Amino acid sequence: MKMESSKSIVVGIDGGGSHVSTVAILGDEIIFRGNGGPGNPLTTDQATLVESYTDALSGCPSPHRAGACVAGAGSMVGHDCLTRILTDLLPDTSLAVGADYLAALHVASGHDIWVVAGTGSVVASLNSREVVTSGGRGWLLGDRGSAARLGRVLIETYVEDPDVDVTLAAEVDAVAGTREWLRIARHVQSDSCPAAWLGQFAPVLTARAESGESWARRLVEAEMSALASTTARHARRHLTEKNGPLSVCLVGGVWRSSLTLEAFTVKLQQLLGTVEFARPDIDEAVGAARFAEDSSL
Repeated sequence: MKMESSKSIVVGIDGGGSHVSTVAILGDEIIFRGNGGPGNPLTTDQATLVESYTDALSGCPSPHRAGACVAGAGSMVGHDCLTRILTDLLPDTSLAVGADYLAALHVASGHDIWVVAGTGSVVASLNSREVVTSGGRGWLLGDRGSAARLGRVLIETYVEDPDVDVTLAAEVDAVAGTREWLRIARHVQSDSCPAAWLGQFAPVLTARAESGESWARRLVEAEMSALASTTARHARRHLTEKNGPLSVCLVGGVWRSSLTLEAFTVKLQQLLGTVEFARPDIDEAVGAARFAEDSSL
């Protein structure tokens, strides 16, 4: 950790199932950026977590305050695990730890609902000053429309009949380092970060769908429709007094695909009527720094 004399430095940490990103901010200037590996404390083993956050903070100037908005940190177990790691890495720092969606709420404010879809997925909104959420629950039981789930359905389709499509086998091999279905199945079951590993296959599925392959398009549409249904249920439950069009902010890497975006927005409008969508180009690590500043008030 690089030493600085200023006590005005704020560090923001954005962590998810596949990566950790950090920024250090002095005044209005970003003076440091760092990156690390998987950062979700509920889906990543302890040794990998420590390595990921150590890498992301390597060379970072010592901050007065730090905010970590991390997938899995909304639970007590994840929050406590991450707090212990960051307390060791950032001694004598005022530390605020919270769930990943809090970064989006702080850097892209003014919307009714935030739909975060990266390695995992979650729907969030503000009820007075309290954040309420729907979805999530991980790639085994939820996270519909996430990269992990998109990758999962691609791999499920592939291992069912690996010999049906030689080109797909080559694409799977390029990511997994093997095309043997049994080795792939064992890897999913034994990998220290299965959600992040599966998420690598999401672009394979979306590229196939966008090229016009009907089986791939059906899989993508099913996942995004499920996420849209979760969003609509959330709106009906938590935004009962909303008048006028709903403003929905889309955050995360899944929305880079034109088809995931189309499938989700079309389905949500079918369910709720007129909806206004925003897909801002945001830096969630900056949102985590703002979360730290807000938590210090």
